[in-house]
Amino acid sequence: MYLNHVKSLTADILEGHSLGNSKCKYCVEGFPRPCRCGGLFHANIQKANGNGYIQFDQCDKCGAHT
Repeated sequence: MYLNHVKSLTADILEGHSLGNSKCKYCVEGFPRPCRCGGLFHANIQKANGNGYIQFDQCDKCGAHT
């Protein structure tokens, strides 16, 4: 069940981001970052169960995660 929850969160990582824009205003601090494919890693932070947070990132070109 946990893996399905993580997959559903990662599917929404790029939603709302300015793909290909190195000054994306929706990214968390320190992002976007360059990917070796030439794309950019965009990132979101999601609240986790309890008091923590989880950072998700994804390349806007190849779909890789850091």
